[in-house]
Formats: sequence, structure tokens, C-alpha cells
Amino acid sequence: PRHARPRAESAPAMPLSRAYLLLSLATLALFAFANLRSPMVNEDGVLYLLLAERIRDGELASAVALFNRPFYPSLIAALDALGGLGLQQSAWCIDAIFAVLLTIAFVEFCRLLYDDRRVLPWAALLILAHPKINNYFGFVFRDTGYWALLLLSFGAWLRHLAEPRAHWLAAWVLCTLLAAALRPEALLFGLLLPPLLLGVRGAPRATALAQAL
Repeated sequence: PRHARPRAESAPAMPLSRAYLLLSLATLALFAFANLRSPMVNEDGVLYLLLAERIRDGELASAVALFNRPFYPSLIAALDALGGLGLQQSAWCIDAIFAVLLTIAFVEFCRLLYDDRRVLPWAALLILAHPKINNYFGFVFRDTGYWALLLLSFGAWLRHLAEPRAHWLAAWVLCTLLAAALRPEALLFGLLLPPLLLGVRGAPRATALAQAL
């Protein structure tokens, strides 16, 4: 019609880089709040800091005898040796990095899985509001890094399915192995889930993942 109003154009979507920057800042704010609310080190954290102290002092064999997966304490010891922050502060820095990686990896995994940017705010709300995740932000805790690296490996595999490239395969293998260095069961999830997804590749990705699980 001659006097019809022009259709309003939809607002441009926020660039992914900006969305993930805001997500990272929100994660760091929640991480800081969790540690200020409960500054005491959890029981497992005491063990990790003790192991990191032994590793820093050159007693790797003693640390391995006490706990046979010293990768996470080794990261704490290495950062303390490099920056002189102190063991607990080094653990907080590493855990903050893992927390940011976890939230970004989860949101990006959801985006790739559904192939729809509209899931981003809902995925971000889900991970940031998850009570257990927020509780774990206040822990000296290897599992945050384990979850983050495993989700990054899943995301790399989904990218490889959409665009087969050697670097996505390399990222999948590397992230899976790093996650396994934190918790060995990552090998089970990281190496078995992708072939299951390949077996149902013709289905929509979200449906495929549900069938695979």
C-alpha cells in the first residue's frame, strides 16, 4: 500500500568478540565475588597447594608419591616461580583463567551445536547462574579446567565437522590431552563422543548429541 510504514530493520547482532569479552568480565566478577565471600581454601585445595609447594621446591617425586596427577599443582608452582605471587594467589589466577575459558567454551559449544547465535544469551545465563559452578569458583579446584578444556575439545570437533581442517583436529587432540592431564576420564569423553557424533552426522547437531549421549 502507498501509505504503508516501512518495515523496521532488525538491530545488528553484537560481534562475537564483544559478546565474549562481556561474558569474560561477568565471569571474573562472579569469580572475585565467590572468593571474597569464602576466602578459606577448600580441603582439596589444601592438598593442591601442598603439592605445588613441593614441586616448587624441587620435590617432584615426593609430590607424585602423594598424588599421581600433579599437572594442576605444577601449573600453580610454575606461575608462583615466574611471578612470585604466592601459591594461593597463583592458584586463583589459574582458576580465574579456567573459569573464563569454561564459560566461553560452554557458550561457544552451544552456538556451534545449535548453529544459531540466538542461543548465546540463554547459554550465558545458564552457565553464569548455575549454582554449583558459582560455588566452585571459590575453590582451588582442577575440575574447572577439566570441564573448560573438554568443552573446548568438543567445540573444536564440531568446527571440524562443519569445516574439515587439520588445525581443528589438532585443537581437539590437544585440548583432550590437556583435559586428561587434569582428569584421565577426559580421554573417554574426548575420544569416544566425536565418533558417536560422526555416526549420526546427518541429524541436526543437537539431536545428534542427544542420541550420542
